[in-house]
Amino acid sequence: MTYLELQTEVLSDRFDEGKRANVKNWLNYRYGRLWGMEDWTFKTQISDLAVSAGLSQIAKGSIGSILAIYDATTSPYFSDTFAVRPEQINAYATLTSGVPYNFTVIGDNLIFERPMDTNRTFKVINEKKFTALSADGDIPLIPTEYHLLLASGASSHGLRLENDPSWQSSEQDWQSGINDMRSKYLTNIRPASGVYPSWP
Repeated sequence: MTYLELQTEVLSDRFDEGKRANVKNWLNYRYGRLWGMEDWTFKTQISDLAVSAGLSQIAKGSIGSILAIYDATTSPYFSDTFAVRPEQINAYATLTSGVPYNFTVIGDNLIFERPMDTNRTFKVINEKKFTALSADGDIPLIPTEYHLLLASGASSHGLRLENDPSWQSSEQDWQSGINDMRSKYLTNIRPASGVYPSWP
């Protein structure tokens, strides 16, 4: 469904046209919450990142949260590049160019511990960045079968703001849809108890 179709769906739930600006906010609010709620499998992507010789830092651009980085310049066998915390990168840093072994993320920049010795291409396993819906033709980046879930969430939010008790049924639809998504779009792998996820 497009952003406009979602707006129309929410407006049909006892809201008049004068509430369209509010509906847009409610939709993006629920979309953002849904996006950040879990490490959904549909958020994962592989991006190519080119870093020119002599550089040790580059903007992430459309790359979201990084899960792993591999140096693809060493093809046919990719080399793993290890993540270090931002406050530790200088302990590994050198001005001597070469093959990078470590990286960190500071702000929207990806920083390696050394300048590239040649133009290098990296395969970055990462999560897509959340982008709010803005144009009427925008389509949410969640699976198609759950687009209508956003309308349920937005209706629940709007009806609750207006003290309409029917918000609870929309909220129930929202919660049920999220539970369905969890069974379908979360990995079955779980970390061991007491183990914290690695950075970043």
